[in-house]
Amino acid sequence: MAATPTQQQQQQQDPGAQAATHTFLFADLVGFTTLTERHGDEAAADIALGFARAVEALAQEHGAQLVKLVGDCVMLRADRPQDAVRLGLALVRELPRRHHLPPVRAGAHTGNAVARGTDWFGATVNLAARITGLARGGELLVTEATAHAVHGEDGVQLVDLGLQHFRNVGAPVHILSARSGERRARHGRARVAVSV
Repeated sequence: MAATPTQQQQQQQDPGAQAATHTFLFADLVGFTTLTERHGDEAAADIALGFARAVEALAQEHGAQLVKLVGDCVMLRADRPQDAVRLGLALVRELPRRHHLPPVRAGAHTGNAVARGTDWFGATVNLAARITGLARGGELLVTEATAHAVHGEDGVQLVDLGLQHFRNVGAPVHILSARSGERRARHGRARVAVSV
């Protein structure tokens, strides 16, 4: 009996399938470099791998896929922006507490991308990774493209951070902080409800 192709194999065989939008989510551990210097490479590697295992389990619960781990950074893909945002909120709020990890920060962007092998490429992926660097510990940042899809979702509040500039990205990008509805404003960011 022949094996059925996986979704990713189907996308590689059908270039039109790649034209669909995806939401890419990156997350990393805040202070990982300092942690490595204090506790050594072995301990840091164990923490990063434990983080990746915990992320993969949480991703499956939210209908997302762990694409890869690079150091302490994970790259995830979801078909639906709503799933990516709920996953991102769980990563920054629940994962550190549940698994005794350093704070997590995350960023997400929605758009088209190209699959090659088990990886994904394109401007959407690049921007999602850049946004993560702007986030603070315990924060999920999203682009306007992602925010449009989750606007009005129960339990998700969007706080407008305005236009932000990113290295090697031509135009400024409208960024919002996604928060759980019951969460109070933190990190010195202005709390402004937005319509997108």
